[in-house]
Amino acid sequence: MSYLKRFLIFFISIILIIPIFYLATCYFFDLNIFTSLYILEKIYKGLITGKDFHKDLYLVFGYAFIPFFISVILLIEGKRDHKYGNAKWANTRDILKSPLNFKEGFILAKFGNKLLRANDGQSMLIVAPPGAGKTSSIAVPNLLTLRNSMVVLDIKGELDDMCGNYRREVLKNKVLIFNPYNPKDNTIKFNPFDKSIIEKLEFHERLQLVNQISNILFLVEKGVDPHWSNSAKSLFVFFALFSLESKGFTTFNELMRYPKLGTKELIADEKERERIKELEEEGLEVDVLSRFFLSVGENKEFTSIIRDKAYALSRIHTKEMSSIISSYTLAMIIFENPNVEKITDSNNFEVLDLRKEKITIFIKVKEIDVKILGSLIRVLLDFIANNLMQKESRGDDERVYFILDEFVRFGKMEKFLELPALSRSYNIPAIYITQTEAQIEKYYSKEDLRIITGNVRYRVFFTMNDYESAEKFSKEIGNLTRDKISNSAQSGKFGSNKNVSDEGYALITAQMLLNLNSDEVIISATGSKSRPIKAKVNYFFKNRYMRKIIKKYQK
Repeated sequence: MSYLKRFLIFFISIILIIPIFYLATCYFFDLNIFTSLYILEKIYKGLITGKDFHKDLYLVFGYAFIPFFISVILLIEGKRDHKYGNAKWANTRDILKSPLNFKEGFILAKFGNKLLRANDGQSMLIVAPPGAGKTSSIAVPNLLTLRNSMVVLDIKGELDDMCGNYRREVLKNKVLIFNPYNPKDNTIKFNPFDKSIIEKLEFHERLQLVNQISNILFLVEKGVDPHWSNSAKSLFVFFALFSLESKGFTTFNELMRYPKLGTKELIADEKERERIKELEEEGLEVDVLSRFFLSVGENKEFTSIIRDKAYALSRIHTKEMSSIISSYTLAMIIFENPNVEKITDSNNFEVLDLRKEKITIFIKVKEIDVKILGSLIRVLLDFIANNLMQKESRGDDERVYFILDEFVRFGKMEKFLELPALSRSYNIPAIYITQTEAQIEKYYSKEDLRIITGNVRYRVFFTMNDYESAEKFSKEIGNLTRDKISNSAQSGKFGSNKNVSDEGYALITAQMLLNLNSDEVIISATGSKSRPIKAKVNYFFKNRYMRKIIKKYQK
């Protein structure tokens, strides 16, 4: 029995004292219950004057207080020592004590007939298997209600199709599309090495930018020798720094082509070009790239960092350099595509405008292109996040949401591992959406999964299909303490002894999570783990108002 029910019984028992007292008095003294209310007044006056009463009247007092004493015992029992845990399902009162609310913010689910929301700028993890409705219940309802700027991973392009026009025309957002393989649909030109960006940076800031991008483009895959990837990364850093210092800008396509360039493009000194030409005419094989590295190393117009990198590259044996170039080309091959070259040859948007204006960026990628375009998408997301983290922000109007549906499929993004811990300070909550937590472990690592789950404020689980994750979540919520009743009988005797003791029992079992109703979700919030919320999935197509919006504004 809940504590609230016990308190209600206690309250009713107080109210019943007088009626029970009256009925018992009528019974013991053979009075008519319909015409003897005057007796209460006589007894009251007798109590005031100190009159002695018949002994049976004291017995009547005892009967009247029996429910009261029972309710007191129930209340005391309700305050038992929860030695095995005090987990319980959250009610409205618990929710109002938590960071969640029913008025404003990011919609998580429905609780009763109200929408459950988060408005504290914290990140969250949504775990939902295929077909569970993560798009129709999480992404779509929020795109149709929140005016804040958003950066949205839109793998199928359906989010822009359903919500883009409404955000533009009604929510007054500027809608930008990043669609690398569809220039007709694309409206964003993205080049982090554009002159408009580079001219504002000091050399150490340029170096930092180049290193950040190189770490994204040249990921070291699990079980693969990191030497070749790291060497290709060093090659990229050199080419990028050389171009930025030589011209003040560069492009991804230009950096991709460097290993393919000939003597005319690489060797600036005319006399050196003539010497190379003579050697080649004599039938000698000339390592033009190595001579290029050496010439840069000897050029004192460049900083020592660039020159040192050039010298180091010039000393690499031709065969090893050939293997490094193969790794380099493989990582940069995406920028050979004419459409990708076109949308990355300049830059036409300012990241910080996401704070000043209301802007929605839809990053649209077809299912079959996720892997090949993954590196470019990672660079874009990292660039946006880094710029938004230049200065702390608190105002709700400046909040920028990242809706990262199927984010793990785009490859590892280090910046988004640390984002949950910083999202509140910089007002950039990330909504991580994945099919299972095991998927994060596969594409990232077990430790990375712990970092994400440990730093997000909210976790929302649809029906789970991974027993290990379900078991782990069950243990995180903890146990409730309940009565354990055991009966024992002695040999040769009738009857039995009943023993009542406490036992711990999981509030949410793994089996419960694996068999959760398709229209239910379980929400866990940091700081209120022992009070999980069982709520209803907020499907947009079950909301008449949202259905009308999509019907009217869908592309």
